[in-house]
Amino acid sequence: MDNSTLLVSFNGAYYTLLAFNLVIFIIGVPGNIIILLVYGSKRPKLSSHIFIIGLACADLFISALRPVAIFNWKHDILCQVTLASGYLAVFSSIFLTTSIAVDRYLAVCTRRKLTNFKSKIIVSGCIIFALLLSAVSFSTFGLVDAPGQRNPACAIVDTASWAIQFQAMLFSISFIASLSIIIILYFLIYRVVRRQAKIQASWSSTRSTNGQMARNNLSIISPSCPSAVSDASTLPAGGESSSHPNGLQRGNSSQDLLPPTSSSQATQQGRIKKPQSGPKAQSKTTKMMFLTTAVFFVSWIPGIILRFIPMSTYDELQKRSQSWQAVLVIPHYLVLINHAVNPFIYSFVNRRFRDDCYKVFKRMKCICTK
Repeated sequence: MDNSTLLVSFNGAYYTLLAFNLVIFIIGVPGNIIILLVYGSKRPKLSSHIFIIGLACADLFISALRPVAIFNWKHDILCQVTLASGYLAVFSSIFLTTSIAVDRYLAVCTRRKLTNFKSKIIVSGCIIFALLLSAVSFSTFGLVDAPGQRNPACAIVDTASWAIQFQAMLFSISFIASLSIIIILYFLIYRVVRRQAKIQASWSSTRSTNGQMARNNLSIISPSCPSAVSDASTLPAGGESSSHPNGLQRGNSSQDLLPPTSSSQATQQGRIKKPQSGPKAQSKTTKMMFLTTAVFFVSWIPGIILRFIPMSTYDELQKRSQSWQAVLVIPHYLVLINHAVNPFIYSFVNRRFRDDCYKVFKRMKCICTK
């Protein structure tokens, strides 16, 4: 697929791309700001919070540049910034999603967590490295004349440039390596989570069986010794046993036969909340990050499929009408959905995130009404 063919498609689908960029801007900017407000105010912060903040910063930057992409044909600088930011978005997303998968693997499978300092170093390194890679081909972007179009188009001026070839090769290697690493790590995470779920179910079944046996034993004792049950309410508060007139020793009714209550269960019954970094919270965070990663890679599938369409077929389709031009060019831009969809994924998976969003809106409302 040569440059002139893409130029015709992009110009024919101009209004479609205009609407698409506006939607990404309108949803992505406030959505990522909310993510930053929610996770930026958390105390104490976990390594997963640092990665979520880093990903939100990159998404906010790309979403905020969407208006520039709409008018990129007016000046070379606007064109260069638009295309370079696209490469920045791709590389930063690949590096950050891979880092998130590694963090989830360490937290779930090895019980070793990255420190906040190390997490910040990794996030900064991912963004800086992505920025350097996107700047390599900055000078190869510019405005070119599109066949049959009144306005110039923003495109790659020299597709045979060593910088473009190097960047394309590096992207292919990064994409394949990242996808492979993520698939392996999340498969290992799935095995551990599934094994933990089986152990938890077995433990719950054993505890339920012990409780039922205790109630059965109590029902056997009650008919032959009714006073042992009727006097249960008069036991000392500390659970001390006392002597029965008939010579029987009685304890804390059925409580002596039930499994002891753990300190975590006792805490849960009181006002003190359980820590948010427990296995259940880790599982929710892992599920949330997995869905984010899955959406990122799935959004690339339509654009990759288009590259396997024969050139003659592609030319024939895009010459039929502007509607076909829009259909053929939109898949190349679907990857931008990743920069606006994360707030919806977090809200769908994590109830605590929804509650924190409500608190943020409530604080903003209080500030605006003052």
